[in-house]
Amino acid sequence: MKRTRNVHTTAEHILVAPGCKMALSLAMMALIEPGDEVLFPDPSFPIYPSFARGLGAKAVPYGLEEKNRFQPDVDEIARKIHAAYDHADLQFAE
Repeated sequence: MKRTRNVHTTAEHILVAPGCKMALSLAMMALIEPGDEVLFPDPSFPIYPSFARGLGAKAVPYGLEEKNRFQPDVDEIARKIHAAYDHADLQFAE
């Protein structure tokens, strides 16, 4: 991790899972409660909104547009958080 991503970590902080979908599912199950609002980028992996809804949360998309080089618009995300009265509990960033 240090050599390829410049991330300093130890083995105790690494989760090995049989695929990305399983790792995302485990993280979402650990963090999302029914009624939570989950921000996710659009376009993105289809599992984000479907799994959030499956856990009883509200899936709230934010756009990734070509004009922004497909990077998140921080102002749009802030508006969505404020519109939800700061109830967004989990955000995915790619």
